[in-house]
Amino acid sequence: MKTICPIFILLLLLLSCSQRNIPATPNRDVSLVKLHEGPWMTNFKNEVFTRCLHKVYPAELTRRIDSTDASSAANKECLNYDSQVLQLADSLATAFANRPAASWTIENKRVTMNVCLQYRNSSELDSIAVRFYNRVELKN
Repeated sequence: MKTICPIFILLLLLLSCSQRNIPATPNRDVSLVKLHEGPWMTNFKNEVFTRCLHKVYPAELTRRIDSTDASSAANKECLNYDSQVLQLADSLATAFANRPAASWTIENKRVTMNVCLQYRNSSELDSIAVRFYNRVELKN
């Protein structure tokens, strides 16, 4: 009896701690899904981010960054140098750079990296990218 009690308690403890993995039903509404996993989406959003930095930072600084960092070139290559895609990335970055949020400052210093990164990770950019991808890229 003394052995059965601890074994029973241990068994109850194990059963209470176990979890069932219930598969989630797939969400079919693409407007509610963030698509961060695909290479096209990642490179498109990264290109918007780098172009945002180019629009907000002084030209001299962005030239220095470009001379030592090939991120934009890698993004363009992964996007197949598609002029329509690159033009959209540029126009989105320009539009964002003209928003008041892009001029946000703390202690008389602009918070450029943060605001461009927030836009890169925003649901707004996600939905634009998903719509564009579905309209143009899936048709090719």
